[in-house]
Amino acid sequence: NVQYYEGAQNLERLVRLRFPSGEVQFYEGELGAERCVRREVAGRVYFYEGEKGAEAVVRVVQATTETRLKAMRVTELREECGRLGLVTTGVKADLVARLRAYRSAPVPQCIPR
Repeated sequence: NVQYYEGAQNLERLVRLRFPSGEVQFYEGELGAERCVRREVAGRVYFYEGEKGAEAVVRVVQATTETRLKAMRVTELREECGRLGLVTTGVKADLVARLRAYRSAPVPQCIPR
């Protein structure tokens, strides 16, 4: 699992948790009271409301590539660009555009002999 934290030293709070399966959970709230607000798994995005430990699903939507790219942080976008062999510099809009172009490029077809 990969955990992402925000906050000053010794006051960090969990904001995102990424599992090897590809599932990603997003958290909000104060230190020690972080609650799950969104979960992306198997092409769907689940939105939650409620207190920590009593979160309930309030909406489910089909995840699109655009939704996923916009939800990613700059460091995650850079990691994804690097993994695909793309340039990893620039602001978030540049990185999103680069990944969008990569994913929308036609797949080369095998040419029969």
